[in-house]
Amino acid sequence: MITSKDILEKTGLKSAKTLTRWHQMGLIPEPLVRTHPSGRGKLAYWPDWVLDRCLKIVELQREGHSLKSAAMVIGVERLRQNLERVEAERPISELLAGHKVKLTSEREGTALDAFLLSMVASVKSILPDPAEQMRLLNQLRESDAVDLALNLLRAGYAPVLFYDGERPEIIPDFLVSWRLGEDLPPQTAFIVAPLLPTFRKIFPRIDEFVGTSPKAWPAPKIWVQEGDAVVEYTVYPAGPVGFELIRESAKVVSRVEEEEGTDGDASRDA
Repeated sequence: MITSKDILEKTGLKSAKTLTRWHQMGLIPEPLVRTHPSGRGKLAYWPDWVLDRCLKIVELQREGHSLKSAAMVIGVERLRQNLERVEAERPISELLAGHKVKLTSEREGTALDAFLLSMVASVKSILPDPAEQMRLLNQLRESDAVDLALNLLRAGYAPVLFYDGERPEIIPDFLVSWRLGEDLPPQTAFIVAPLLPTFRKIFPRIDEFVGTSPKAWPAPKIWVQEGDAVVEYTVYPAGPVGFELIRESAKVVSRVEEEEGTDGDASRDA
């Protein structure tokens, strides 16, 4: 374990309030608070890996990231590490390719074929043209989409087919809103299809290949700029416009000047 004092000394940060704010944003865990060895006051202890996380945040801010964008970079990095762990194992497509299943009452194929066809089936109602379906099927096959989707599942994330009519992508469900929130060209449209329900429908024994169910899911929360603060709210899906913000859940996650500056906490706390 490492103390807040040690983290501040090694990162150059000046205030423990910065660590509290980073914990509130989910960047680092809650500390273990114990009585100071002197018997006077309290001392916060963190897992040793928190130091590397804090050094990474400071580095990102010095590169020009806001605290908000640094949080996204770290989130994507954690996802990548999980995927690297599962990708180091035998490719799932190899297992599926050697497993025979009935595709129809008259046609037999491999489980890999079944997963590819199920991906296309998930968007048939939106993409009715057989030629377009075949094009998508070939793109999914060439991009190793089955391995990507099932590796996401094996890492604990629910896969989604994200398709703009030109190039399919397999992403975790909680990144869909990030992608739709990008600065997109006018009249850009996407097909977004969750894959796990379709997989389970056509292949009930999917757990034999992925061995787990998703352990991460999108949280009903949003960040809203109010004056000079960015405030996090929990969202309740109800009301005249389809949602309401739960005011009691309001939590300031950053200040506007942090988002507009280049150094964020690293410059103010150094």
